[in-house]
Amino acid sequence: MRIGIDFDNTIARYDKLFIKIASKKGLLPKNWEGNKEKLRDFLLSFPKGKKVWMEIQSLVYGKYMQKAQLMPNVLNFFKLCEQRKYSLYIISHKTEFGHFDTEKISLRKEALKWMKSKKFFDQDFASFKKDNIFFANTRKQKVKIISHLKCDWFIDDLYEVFTEEKFPKNTKKILFGKINYKHISNNIINLSNWSDISDLILGTITHEDIKILTNMFYKKSTSKIKQISGRGNSRLYKMRTNKNNVYAIKYYPDLLVDSRPRLKTEFSTLNILHKKNITNVPKAIKKNEDLNIGIYQWIEGNAIKKPNTEDLDQAINFVEKLKSISKKKKLKEIKLASEACLSANELIRQIDERYERLLKIKNNYPDLKRFLVNVFHPLWSKIREKNFYYWPISSRYKPLPMNKLILSPSDFGFHNCLKKNGKITFIDFEYFGWDDPVKLTADFM
Repeated sequence: MRIGIDFDNTIARYDKLFIKIASKKGLLPKNWEGNKEKLRDFLLSFPKGKKVWMEIQSLVYGKYMQKAQLMPNVLNFFKLCEQRKYSLYIISHKTEFGHFDTEKISLRKEALKWMKSKKFFDQDFASFKKDNIFFANTRKQKVKIISHLKCDWFIDDLYEVFTEEKFPKNTKKILFGKINYKHISNNIINLSNWSDISDLILGTITHEDIKILTNMFYKKSTSKIKQISGRGNSRLYKMRTNKNNVYAIKYYPDLLVDSRPRLKTEFSTLNILHKKNITNVPKAIKKNEDLNIGIYQWIEGNAIKKPNTEDLDQAINFVEKLKSISKKKKLKEIKLASEACLSANELIRQIDERYERLLKIKNNYPDLKRFLVNVFHPLWSKIREKNFYYWPISSRYKPLPMNKLILSPSDFGFHNCLKKNGKITFIDFEYFGWDDPVKLTADFM
């Protein structure tokens, strides 16, 4: 199989970089918020806006190219294609130099330099072949290369590439990203992340695939690997090496599906807790953020289906330890817990948002919709108004001050514990951070 892939905004990700450069040049108001598309529309509204936007593009793709990010899970796709002996090609519409670039920085050389920094060409990593990288001066030339290479698939974030008159009819088209086009041709598949692209082209990820990806950054001779069922968040695997060492492998959700940095949060949290002598949690062994995989100490134990008083005592003791380390000034850099609620206004906003999301579910669940509209909403309207009135004035709109917060797992409960010989190990810290202790208590209850 032969697969062609665009480069800019398909492999390389520039969202934050565009905004950073525009801000650095004084083009944005102080509290401006938005993504790359909103930035483009904002700048195009300027006098000579098209020139301003092209100047920003030249800087991003040239002088500041090395600050670009890797699109989540694209490296995983490369490696799994290599294992299946599929041919990969990067085919980019990229001129040698950017418009209005007085420094004459080669956009193509910067792109290749960036790829090298991301280990594209390392035999033990992505193993991408330099000879399979093509740059085109025009869109028509790009389409000609796709046709010449006889690509079975082509993946691009730009719809217009697929509507070119001579785009090869036998090449299947994947339009990458969240696209706002009202009318997309029936022969174009729109997918917004590399996990879905991988599932479509390569099929569901296998145990062998996980072994291959893990070995890219943690070279151990794996004798056995199996998936652990019943985990609602990340995919969890038990890996045993030839030396009989056992590890837990976590494959986290695609960051383009869920932007919360779960791997980074959990890995750093476990390191911090062990440094603070909180040892009834797994040890963090190694991680790779580009592959979105973490390796942890394997914890033996059983799920707690009927907790007793001793279990409750251990949970309370764990929270007391979290409260104790929450007073340490060195931990102030930890971010808020996922969906933290630090004010009445934020709590109401989150509930309203979830209600609206449930209402948008299609007609497969008529009983749910009747309950939401006829039972939940009238009761919620009454409770919301009453409780907002009784809520302490100091935190109705303003968040609680730091000295009132606690470090919280945010999904704290016996469902995230394992028990062996009467002792509990607490697991799952993907949403860890600062939160209201009342929220932690409510989560637990």
